Amino acid sequence: MRQFPDLLSFERINRVVFGARVSQRHAADGDQLYVESVRPGTPAVGKLVAGDRVLALNGREMKQITDFTCTMLAAGPTAKADMKILRGQKELAEAIAVLAKPKPDGKLLAQALFGVTFRPVTPQLAQELRLPLEKG
Repeated sequence: MRQFPDLLSFERINRVVFGARVSQRHAADGDQLYVESVRPGTPAVGKLVAGDRVLALNGREMKQITDFTCTMLAAGPTAKADMKILRGQKELAEAIAVLAKPKPDGKLLAQALFGVTFRPVTPQLAQELRLPLEKG
């Protein structure tokens, strides 16, 4: 069963890389968000560590995972996450720019997934294959 944040992954939907997995924990004084993990080689490395408590994102107080997910979705593909976190007893401010993922190369993807290769249609090839077009 997939969880709500997985279904609305702002990284997948906005085609960006952030790199921190945030989760919600229930505490005696209310719900709180924590950094669960940080993926190597992502913008969150060196800015966030597992165990950081997320207090605010882009000026908005964070209490539930839906707050975090919706704020990151609204930020879009050129997002910058201005986060206020609590690490131990120290409150920190971190600005994390998300990276846009390059669009996939359709030619390479078709070859990898379906074994299909493409080549340009030249007038000579069109004539040879009796195609009703001269290029493409």
